[in-house]
Amino acid sequence: MKKTETTTGGQRKTALITAFVLTVVCGLLPLLPFVERVELRTHDWRFHVRGSRLTNAKIVIIAIDHDTEQSWSSEPMAAWPAHWARIIRIARANGARVIGLDVIHPLPFDDYLLSSVKLALKMGGWSNAAIEQFSPTLEQSPDLQPDAELSRVLHDEGDHVVLSRSRDSVPSMMIQFSGALIASVDIPSQSDAVVRTLTTSVDGEAAFPVVLAKLCGTKTKGVGASGSYWINYVTDLPGTAFTWMSAAALERGSIPANVLAKLKDAVVLIGDAGQGSNDEQLGPGETGMAGVEINAHAVATLIDGRPLRRGWRAQEALCTLAVALLAGVATSWLRFWKGAVAIVITGIAWIFTCHILFQKHDFLLPMSAPAVGILLPWAGCHIAQAVSERRIRLRVEQIFGRYTSPRVRDYLLASPDNLALGGFTGDATALLFDLRGSVAFADNRPPTEVMAELNVLFDRIVPSIQQHDGLILRYTGDGFLALFGAPRPQQGHASAAVQTVLEMDIAIRKLNMELKQAGKTPWKYGCGINTGPLVYGNLGTADRPEFTIIGDTVNMAARFQDATKELKAVALMGSRTYFESGCPKAAGPISYHIRGKANQIDLYSLWLPDSLVGGEDVDEH
Repeated sequence: MKKTETTTGGQRKTALITAFVLTVVCGLLPLLPFVERVELRTHDWRFHVRGSRLTNAKIVIIAIDHDTEQSWSSEPMAAWPAHWARIIRIARANGARVIGLDVIHPLPFDDYLLSSVKLALKMGGWSNAAIEQFSPTLEQSPDLQPDAELSRVLHDEGDHVVLSRSRDSVPSMMIQFSGALIASVDIPSQSDAVVRTLTTSVDGEAAFPVVLAKLCGTKTKGVGASGSYWINYVTDLPGTAFTWMSAAALERGSIPANVLAKLKDAVVLIGDAGQGSNDEQLGPGETGMAGVEINAHAVATLIDGRPLRRGWRAQEALCTLAVALLAGVATSWLRFWKGAVAIVITGIAWIFTCHILFQKHDFLLPMSAPAVGILLPWAGCHIAQAVSERRIRLRVEQIFGRYTSPRVRDYLLASPDNLALGGFTGDATALLFDLRGSVAFADNRPPTEVMAELNVLFDRIVPSIQQHDGLILRYTGDGFLALFGAPRPQQGHASAAVQTVLEMDIAIRKLNMELKQAGKTPWKYGCGINTGPLVYGNLGTADRPEFTIIGDTVNMAARFQDATKELKAVALMGSRTYFESGCPKAAGPISYHIRGKANQIDLYSLWLPDSLVGGEDVDEH
């Protein structure tokens, strides 16, 4: 009992050490790049599960869409600022509170147009000298300055319009001198190219969404000290969160009055959203989203004061470590299925907690690493325990198989029913083996030497039994009882028993030659073989059973073995064994009276030339 408790304690110790090691490993997961990519995907999933959130920001997007591009396609893009100016005036006339022009061109508008006109004049046959002489007139011509109208609008509207620019794009001098608010725009993406965070400034200049939010009287509440913030998307579905208007339709005056009324007190963003736009980004779930729409979500985030919050990586690592440690310790003491149910419930509870904190408090609690941390220590603990138990089981089976037949071992372990007391009836062949003169042999030798000699003998003959799918049920000191055809059914079990005796005889004769050369006494033996119905199963008590066989078939095999002494035979078999084995090397029938039987029975003697039988050498039987 003490040894069993020690073994169980060792298994538990191994399992707990495994769980602890895996818990530490789980604590490092949030620091790994691929785990971070999975975690970012869980952020997208939370947007999808939450759906649309409420926002106090009234935002209208005036899109330079496909219809607008088709409408303005007859003009060079350098002339488009005049359209923007008209759109800004219409929006302001309808009560727009703040307007953000989210359009960037790589060259200043006036320089681009001037170079285009010069190229056209040169292609028309003008000389370079004539073009340079005419350049001052071109530069001063109001018809060739589309920025002029835009600059006048920017000058008139003052602090209500914000222009965006990138690091490599500088507005024309005319626009810069108009006094317009110019803000930088930079949309960084995560490792999977999805835009989730923005910065409050770019190269020391206030970022475009921040300037728009501040013009609405909003403080950058919730923005981290690092100057970056997580966008709290109103929804993850593009084109559904805000009011959209086509720039061309607005300019033509074809927007319905009820839609046009939404411009009042709204933050208006004008930007490119046409097909094949070079300003398309990836939003949550890797859905395509125009840059102007992402900026709109950023403005809504700042106006609502609800940037998403997320802990540092080190904090997430500690959180994962704590969750994994608690889950591992709590579930490692439970049985497998109870632990599995507990793990599932704990995992669902953790995911639900992440969702609630995201929906109610805009907090990004780590989901993927703790979920692995809940599962991995428990799984590792039980796998280690299962491996340990398997190792012990194999060891027990090896030991068990050495003290009984592997076939009996496998039969008993195959089903709990096979361990119960009682037996089953079936046809089989019993073989009794007994040494002659063993008492006299043991009288003159120490017991250790006798046991050693017997072990040498059995080591030579037992493999023949195993090769013919037989099993030894028990050793009787100077002999054994073997069985063929049970507990596993075996075709030709009678023939297998007879062939086993023939091979054992050859092995004994070879051993006897060695013993004679060493000056030792050779072995003499007798065998009884009988085939018929018998009962095999567990005999004894519930706490000390023994697998054995009983029945008249077994008793007769023992009588046949006894008869070998009287009949001077090596091996005697019954009629059924003889006929079913088809053995040609047998003499008989020999009528013989078996003690306890009313009538004589026929026996057959197995012919074994040069065998030692009953104390005499015989050449044939």
